[in-house]
Amino acid sequence: MTFAPTDEQLYIQELFRTGDPLLVRASAGTGKTSTLLQLAEILAEQNRIGLYLAVKKLIADEAGRKSGSRVTASTAHSLAFRGLRGMVLAPVLDKLRIGKIPFSTTAHALGISPLSFLLLDEAPDCQPTGTLVRMAGGETKPIEQVRVGDRVVSYFAEHAAIRMRGKPVINVATRRHNGELIRVETESGLTTRYTPEHITFAKVGPGFEGKKLVYLMRRGDKYRVGITSPYHGGGGQRRSSGLAARMHEEGGDAMWVLGAYDTKAEALVEEARVSVTFGIPDIVFKEERGRSAWGQALIDGFWRSLGDMTDRAARCLAAYGRMIEHPLVTKRFNEAGNRAGYLMLTRTATIRACNLVEGMLVLDSRPLFERERHRAWRAGDPAWTPEKVVREKFNGTVHSLEVADDHSYIGDGIVTHNCSPVLAGVLAKRDHLQKVLVGDVSQSISRFTEDEAARL
Repeated sequence: MTFAPTDEQLYIQELFRTGDPLLVRASAGTGKTSTLLQLAEILAEQNRIGLYLAVKKLIADEAGRKSGSRVTASTAHSLAFRGLRGMVLAPVLDKLRIGKIPFSTTAHALGISPLSFLLLDEAPDCQPTGTLVRMAGGETKPIEQVRVGDRVVSYFAEHAAIRMRGKPVINVATRRHNGELIRVETESGLTTRYTPEHITFAKVGPGFEGKKLVYLMRRGDKYRVGITSPYHGGGGQRRSSGLAARMHEEGGDAMWVLGAYDTKAEALVEEARVSVTFGIPDIVFKEERGRSAWGQALIDGFWRSLGDMTDRAARCLAAYGRMIEHPLVTKRFNEAGNRAGYLMLTRTATIRACNLVEGMLVLDSRPLFERERHRAWRAGDPAWTPEKVVREKFNGTVHSLEVADDHSYIGDGIVTHNCSPVLAGVLAKRDHLQKVLVGDVSQSISRFTEDEAARL
């Protein structure tokens, strides 16, 4: 069913036809999506093309289905990945071990074809006002007082070392966040908070020995719930990630951990709860060496009969504080550049705050400052301290930093990856684009929209 445009939508269309940049503020349920679809129709009338950028894959996919052939829908990360794949820097993508592609590199290398319509939907990872950032001079400064050009103490991940002389901040951003924050409390007495998208440095840690993980696995548009051990191997054998092994066995595309449990019985109860509550089966995708009584033909037929399960999975993940657009593990590299098998005792990983599981280790910077070389030991370093994860509601200001080269800083004493506000800066230089920004005043995008609209 289609509806006649409202007076407000007609006015937006009139402004859009001028070719000038446009900022639209609209609350939830007022017709943002239908407004954008109307603008896509105008593009077709004028023989123009458009690009829809969203932070969430689900939003981008929906826009792509509804907006027709004149609009290409993508997440910002996917656009950057595709752009780099065709350039001389492409081999770097396959060599990443820790951290994302430096955004300064992306900004320099990413080529965006001339377009007529751009919609930007970005919610960068951030920390709230009051977070104390360690400066290169030794003092701490609230994150809201850090400015471009300031030098902050950074973490050189390749050498697991603190750079006392620091690296300069090359970008800052501020926005409103109305939603959840992830509060991390460590056994060593530190506390800090992140938006769910924030990228953190973490390790799985020995506290997961003997536990059982309840996971959600995706294969195409199908999802299943299951149980695995954190590690495979032992007794002198080389150990591997249990998650990566399960995904390899079943040909999965992505996985999330819903929880870690002390006994298999507890894990089985939680697995059953997920299956009943969200309608997500615990049936394998692929027969396990002939051990299934079903056989592969019946298994395939069962999964084909279920249709697209994305909505069920999204509800399930949200209930556990996870995000469907941010898997913990993928079959090759995840969005942060980690290989599929990286969740092991000896490796540092870059993990979205929404994927932190209680008992993982985070890096307390204080012991490193006291050492002559300011380095973390490769194994068993007490600076890696277990954490507790608490989710809390928040409505206030959050801040993003981008730090040159190392892309890290120390917030509230904990080493963390830097935030990523650079996309707006890249697009601001694209003078040939007509930019249309749409946001909800009660969502995190709105503050960014208001603060950055003039620059874009």
